Amino acid sequence: MLTNIKFLLQACQNLGIKYEILHPHRNLVRVIIPREPSQGASYSYHYFTNYSTPLLAQSVAEICKDKYYCHQVWQNVIRMPCTKSFLSPYCDEKYREYLEFFSTKDIAQDISQNFTYPVIVKRNRGSGGSNVFQCHDLHEIQQSLDTIFDVASKSYDYVAIAQEPIQIVKEYRCVCLQHQPMLVYEKDISKAHFIGNLSPLHWEGAIAKQITDAQEIDLIAKFIAPIFTETPSMIYVGLDIAIDDQDRYWLIEANSHPNFDIFVRDNGSEPVVNLFEKILSVLERGIEVL
Repeated sequence: MLTNIKFLLQACQNLGIKYEILHPHRNLVRVIIPREPSQGASYSYHYFTNYSTPLLAQSVAEICKDKYYCHQVWQNVIRMPCTKSFLSPYCDEKYREYLEFFSTKDIAQDISQNFTYPVIVKRNRGSGGSNVFQCHDLHEIQQSLDTIFDVASKSYDYVAIAQEPIQIVKEYRCVCLQHQPMLVYEKDISKAHFIGNLSPLHWEGAIAKQITDAQEIDLIAKFIAPIFTETPSMIYVGLDIAIDDQDRYWLIEANSHPNFDIFVRDNGSEPVVNLFEKILSVLERGIEVL
């Protein structure tokens, strides 16, 4: 059973909320919330699948899944790395009208001319640091593009993005519910070793260190507040936030279905169960997903 589903069920049991497991692998759960007679139906049904919750509309979830969409939506309201996207030269014929560059060599040249080194090149969708590259020269950029656009790879993407480098001192995951931080942790690599994956929690010895300091959380909350003004219907999200060597905050990306496996490994299950209890309370109050 996936970590998120496991602790969802624990939260349901703690609150006395009924649920049904609808899949033999226990990764699809229907939560059954009683309704007041004045609301018509006796119950409302809410579906949790794998790491996803019923709290986000599909369109908002799509923004979170697409790194370039995130940049386009929020770039004018919050500090984000300068980002440019590139469609694969090997895309289907029906998409070729959107091509600006017709070879990875031409894309690499454009990135080299418009970004400083070391530039970050990564697939537009995906998580866990898969197909994320720090490139120090033109050859490395083209190699990265060829890897991202490899249709035979399970990590293939038809869109690659380039991002300006940031001198990251600290990186956080901030899980928000109804626009407020509910679970914040630092991706601590102070005693870790880089083993090839740029994603901090995939370094050897990295830990997810829960942040409970109110002042530290408040600074993060103030930084991310403009996101929710721009997208008020985004009531549940995991945000990756960095602080650079000049103490500036940056939004790196968003995640519509945060995964708590590593956090639970390092901090235990209670904070995640508490988070799911809060999610269930939102559903009990009948908050509509817009």
